[in-house]
Amino acid sequence: MKVSDHMSAKQVFLDAPIRDKEAVLDFVADAFARCGVAPDKESVHACMKEREHVMSTGIGGGVGIPHAACADVTRPAIVLVRPVTPLDFNALDTRLVDVIIAMVVPRNQTSIHLRLLAGISRLIKTKDFLQAVRSASSPEALYSRIRKIEDSMAFH
Repeated sequence: MKVSDHMSAKQVFLDAPIRDKEAVLDFVADAFARCGVAPDKESVHACMKEREHVMSTGIGGGVGIPHAACADVTRPAIVLVRPVTPLDFNALDTRLVDVIIAMVVPRNQTSIHLRLLAGISRLIKTKDFLQAVRSASSPEALYSRIRKIEDSMAFH
């Protein structure tokens, strides 16, 4: 499943002024509400925070993937954030996080949730993705680059 099908350049934020994990959850919850997938940021924030309490979504390698299945979410969506400075996300490898790929899906869409997580994982493992995020000069350029990377990948 293509990550880029569930986002747009308006859901890419470069050099975001966020300093810690709590601020990340607040920022992405607001972004999801502004793009119209949830009625308000509070419900998404609470849902994502609940997921983080289970286990950190800082997967290592400087990447965080906060994600949750939320009752108030109307469709799957992804927000990509590059914080202005790397931050502590309680990552498994203790490395600071400088690439955040947040995802929400409606609570009853478990299959899509898992397929999108697999798509994010596949994208992260490509040679060019993390370098593209870390060096991007504009949200539009990065979104276009992500689409090109995914177009070059084989999807089933």
